[in-house]
Amino acid sequence: MNSVLSIKNNDGDIVHKASWEGRSFIDSPYYTVRLDNWNDKSTVGIEWVHYKMYLKNPPSGIDNLSISDGYNILFFNIGKRNKRNIIQRVGAGIIVAHPDVTLTGRERFWNKGGISGAYISGLAIQASFERWVYETNRHIITSEIKLSSGYARIPISNNSNEFADIPHIALHVVLGIGSKPLKIKSTWVDYVNYFIVPTIHHYSIYRFKKVKDFLFKD
Repeated sequence: MNSVLSIKNNDGDIVHKASWEGRSFIDSPYYTVRLDNWNDKSTVGIEWVHYKMYLKNPPSGIDNLSISDGYNILFFNIGKRNKRNIIQRVGAGIIVAHPDVTLTGRERFWNKGGISGAYISGLAIQASFERWVYETNRHIITSEIKLSSGYARIPISNNSNEFADIPHIALHVVLGIGSKPLKIKSTWVDYVNYFIVPTIHHYSIYRFKKVKDFLFKD
């Protein structure tokens, strides 16, 4: 993905044709978490997307720039299941970015300020298509493709006058595990199953990363 990166810097402003990569399985893995409220074939819900951006071609004056602890997006979605059993969603939300920046000749700016280094930075929209590829009485395996676009302004130092404006357009391909809506009269076993399977799936992403890092370490 390419975009125009604009940087406001006391050492000189920069406008740069930036090339980005996501590195979905490196460092903190890419993931999404979604909660839906279904009414027949319609749904409304919220979704947290943990997306990452690494600058592949830093310009002069920048040693490193990434939003690698999360170009996180909190979406509010509306959707509907069509006749082909495909769930179509659109959403809008806020970007919560965690920048990691090293300007030439300066200390690394990371995990400073904000909320443990994260800042409410901008707005984003998305459109997605989801299909349940396998289902049981309680759970589903789902595939999804989505397109997101947003605009974020992130700090690059402790000086509030220094920042970077970063637009993004991204294509996401997702495979996941979820739980079907609980019935009105559900037992504690139903609740345990509802939460435990997606939680184990999410946790396994980090376990897989650690195994991969161990097997393929230098």
